Amino acid sequence: MRRGSWSPTYRKTNTYNLEHYLIGHFGDLPLRNLSTFEIQIWLNNVAEEQDYSDSVVRSCFNNIRAITHLARKQKFLAEDPGEDVTMPITKISEKPVMAIDLMLLLLGAIEDLGDLCLMLVGIFSGPHASEAMGFQWKSWTGVSLSPTAPPSRGSFMKGVSRPRRVDLPLQFRSPYAR
Repeated sequence: MRRGSWSPTYRKTNTYNLEHYLIGHFGDLPLRNLSTFEIQIWLNNVAEEQDYSDSVVRSCFNNIRAITHLARKQKFLAEDPGEDVTMPITKISEKPVMAIDLMLLLLGAIEDLGDLCLMLVGIFSGPHASEAMGFQWKSWTGVSLSPTAPPSRGSFMKGVSRPRRVDLPLQFRSPYAR
């Protein structure tokens, strides 16, 4: 599989998933002996009996399909056994949710307007944790939020030669500010 554009974190996670789940189960089984039925039974087992989360099952599903598709494309296989495999139904993982009254208490306890601004950005725009952590505390200028660092350690999109800096002026006075 192509690993050239994987970020270090994704490389570590995906390499572990490949070695632990796929190689751990299929081991030295030649690709030509792999069948759609066997793949589907294994995926169902990972989802139901081994009780893995949706993200683990989805990673296994995507990886096995990518491997068999590439093997077919490179003519190691006459047909793709992963083509007709379906994603099994997985358990729903509970996601913690903060009660509204507790959230209001938290917001009311924040004294610094910059901290409050960053908290409100996190609550109401719903960024991923890595995006929220990409904001630096020095982004708050006292009157505007001015992100100063790109959210990723990787390279910029094609055509972007430098980070853009845009000030986001605040148009509100927070009722929680003291």
